Amino acid sequence: MTDPGTRPELDRAEVERVWASRVAEAAGERWHQRYIGRRLVAQFLDGVCVAGRPGRQPVVIDREQVRRWLIRDAAGKTPEYAAQRMAVFDRFLRALAEAGLVGADLLAEFRTGRGRPSWGALARALQAEDPEAALAGLRRPCPSPGPLAVHVRSYVGLQRALGKDYGAHAAVSQAFDRFLHDQAVPSPGAVTAALVERWAQALTCGARLRVHKVRFVRRFFDYLCGLAVVAQNPVPRMLTSPRGLPRSAFRPFIFTREQLAAILAEADRLPDHHQCRGRAAICGAMLTLLCALGLRHGEVLRLRLADIEFGRQALFIAHTKFHKSRYVPFGPKVGDRLRRYLAVRRTLLLPVREDDPLFVTKWRKPVCQDLLLAAFREILGRLAISSPPGQPPPRLHDLRHTFAVHRLLRWYRDGVDVQSRLPVLATFLGHIDPLATEVYLTITADLLREANARFHRHFGSLFEEAGHP
Repeated sequence: MTDPGTRPELDRAEVERVWASRVAEAAGERWHQRYIGRRLVAQFLDGVCVAGRPGRQPVVIDREQVRRWLIRDAAGKTPEYAAQRMAVFDRFLRALAEAGLVGADLLAEFRTGRGRPSWGALARALQAEDPEAALAGLRRPCPSPGPLAVHVRSYVGLQRALGKDYGAHAAVSQAFDRFLHDQAVPSPGAVTAALVERWAQALTCGARLRVHKVRFVRRFFDYLCGLAVVAQNPVPRMLTSPRGLPRSAFRPFIFTREQLAAILAEADRLPDHHQCRGRAAICGAMLTLLCALGLRHGEVLRLRLADIEFGRQALFIAHTKFHKSRYVPFGPKVGDRLRRYLAVRRTLLLPVREDDPLFVTKWRKPVCQDLLLAAFREILGRLAISSPPGQPPPRLHDLRHTFAVHRLLRWYRDGVDVQSRLPVLATFLGHIDPLATEVYLTITADLLREANARFHRHFGSLFEEAGHP
């Protein structure tokens, strides 16, 4: 072992106190998780104790100790069990970092240097005949920067500061930058229309997506023109024109009220999942919020217990798209559904803290999108709900479209001024302006009938007085 005098020593009793406090906070976890945590931490601390210190039990925890422990602990175990132990060990090290006992999250650093592989991939590498070589194989080579790399970072950073995700735009800009690097282009000013055309022709995506990608690049060069980095935009306008492309025939699936009721009823009959106890209560409550409030499914997945305000009968949607937060009111039926779910949640996971996620798996982790999507597709299959021929299957996001269309339809039937209510609907849905809401207002046969009836009530008499030719 390396001379411990060169590394900071920690008091074992203090380390165990921090971990015991973290375990107590997670008292609602499955018994075998707590069992693994207690045994694993004790075994690790036994291995890093500094010998020859009578009356004290100092321990040294550093990167080298973590590396050695991971290799030793993974030996002889199934990859699944080794991965589970690593996840518990990661929580132990994070608890020490948060308590200030170690300077950094050592296991996070260990993973970051290897491209942040999954626990399973890391376990399989540690169990290889040559763990060091297998771990080295997990490292992802950093691509060489091209002439646009610095400007791409600043451009993407600016857009994200404005509240945009810009993940797809960043990927396209970086791919174009790598293409220019391979073509030995020295600077942004050396980019020509011929180079852009060659890059666009090499794209293997469909015609419509290719146009969108070229538009991303043209928008980026508009930014460079504004900074006087380039004198003019080298991306030809003809490459960004949709002329000649087939019109998109996509139409969202608008559920009927009867279908929505059947979906919520079927959700209450979902069996438990190996990752999710109380799946019927969890998915039923989530789908209720999607159907009744038109929330984005990401907003529902990120809800915390503190975001429910029964006194105000509202949900607080924090830091959603474009960095906005808003309150979304709910009615008594949604409130009753949430109370029933909370009663189930308290029986599954104790204790309940204000900052806990509202919807969680049995591991106390937030419910992931895949679990919700799988339940939604399972329900649609049981109810035999499908799209017309030639249309894609119903999506989870179509519940948001359905909410907007049904709200508009009710306003038509109630005789209110729909145009004056559109800003209200936009605010409720979390849009920055009513124009963004128009995407959700799909024209349906019911809407056409209501609009026609309203037009006839207001102007039908004029046609009757004029008579028919």
